[in-house]
Amino acid sequence: MTRLRTSLQIIHQSMLVIGKHRKLLLFPLLHIAGGIVVVAFFLIPVIAGLPEFAIPTVLDRLKDYGENGYPTALVVVFYLAIMFVMTFMNVALYSEILHAFNGRRVSLTRGITFAASKLQAIVVWSLLSGIVGGLIRQLEESIGGVGRWILAFIGISWSVASVFAVPVIIREEKQSNPALFLKLSGSLVKKTWGESVLGMVGIGALSLLAIAGTFLTGTLLTIVSGISFFEEYFGPYMVMGFTTTALLCLAIAYLSALLNDVYVCGLYIYAAEGVVPEEFDEGLFAKAWNVKAEGRGSSAKPPG
Repeated sequence: MTRLRTSLQIIHQSMLVIGKHRKLLLFPLLHIAGGIVVVAFFLIPVIAGLPEFAIPTVLDRLKDYGENGYPTALVVVFYLAIMFVMTFMNVALYSEILHAFNGRRVSLTRGITFAASKLQAIVVWSLLSGIVGGLIRQLEESIGGVGRWILAFIGISWSVASVFAVPVIIREEKQSNPALFLKLSGSLVKKTWGESVLGMVGIGALSLLAIAGTFLTGTLLTIVSGISFFEEYFGPYMVMGFTTTALLCLAIAYLSALLNDVYVCGLYIYAAEGVVPEEFDEGLFAKAWNVKAEGRGSSAKPPG
């Protein structure tokens, strides 16, 4: 119960940060817009009369690696393009979260401009993370049994070790070595081990519970009320009810992802510099993250 209470408090304080800086809610839309642009780029060949290069064919090739046993160049480009967009938008978002921690107003333009100034670092990190992620997925498909579980563990370890990679990219001036980003991120994770996964796991678990509860409640209410009160318009009412439920679940997932980003940025400041952003309670962080004394005192500077 103590861990659950702590997770709820972390989520509450992260929501307060979002409440103070509501423009942060717009950044995940940029992720979606960027993904749409990449997909649209691969749909252009359909319009141009080259269906063999269209996105449906590309997606099919993700499962069929061809006679030589490796993805086509087109699939690689598509995958790396998605990774680049995600990293670029995360750098823009995280830099503005750090500005919010410093009491500054959030700016979409400033975030994107800052991310553009880190273009080289973003490209090399996208390449590294894309290659590692792609290799793990390919091996998981070709290896069964215990090997697949080992690869799944490696994948989780990679995700945990790279959790601070984006803040490190933001803070490390004139650095574009992806191995260095991973090393610094991993060292911060190591220094925050113990109860280290509490916040992110808590946010993820509670958001899943909220989504499941919303889905089940919305579905039940839609069916019961449709049968009881809207028999004449049962079909349209069911469509409206299920659509509303789906939108609510998407909104919860959207907010959950942003809450996690705010928490990771706050944690990074605490782990790297030994200070707690004023929006967070220091005692709460001490309970949630076992930061060792030697992990404090980084020379990292605020963005911008």
